[in-house]
Amino acid sequence: MGAAEALTAAALAGVAALAGRAAWVDLRQRRIPNAVVLGLAALWLAWRGALGAAAGAAALPAEGLVGAAAAFGAAFAQAAPFGLPTAFEGLLAAVVLGGGMLAFALACEALTKREALGGGDVKLMAALALFLGPGRSAVCLLVACVAALVGAAGAALCRRSAAGEPTPGGVAPAPAGTFPFAPALAIGAAVALLTPAAGLLFGP
Repeated sequence: MGAAEALTAAALAGVAALAGRAAWVDLRQRRIPNAVVLGLAALWLAWRGALGAAAGAAALPAEGLVGAAAAFGAAFAQAAPFGLPTAFEGLLAAVVLGGGMLAFALACEALTKREALGGGDVKLMAALALFLGPGRSAVCLLVACVAALVGAAGAALCRRSAAGEPTPGGVAPAPAGTFPFAPALAIGAAVALLTPAAGLLFGP
């Protein structure tokens, strides 16, 4: 494993930890801490910077400071270990997916007069999209929506059970309220990153 791959593996471990933290807090408190979103953004910048630094250090002995600086810039912008997105693709995905989710949430709220998605969900999706790129972000969002629907159906069964209505399988009661979307996004991100077909079908 080369330096770029090792740095990327460490960054993805950080993404998993932060996404897991967001999911845990959202399950318990129905909110996503801004610190998690900012942590993901800072981790992305650090990862891109580390990729550039590794390339610059490798180029320094043979090409000098000018060559090292050029290698740093090229790797920061264009390196794509494990088929992950370039810096531009990550930023594009963050804007498109985050903006798209925000527009969808605002439209739903205008039509239904109820909150569809929290601002934390939108920010978390945008932060994850930095690492996923446009194609894998689409996979993430699709899987997250399916997971959320399954979870919401299970929660509805639990509420029926808590109210004394019969439910199949004796599902344990769950509290009423808005359904946390961060766990679904974490599942979607894991599927998008770990499923080879996501990269083959949708690209970075």
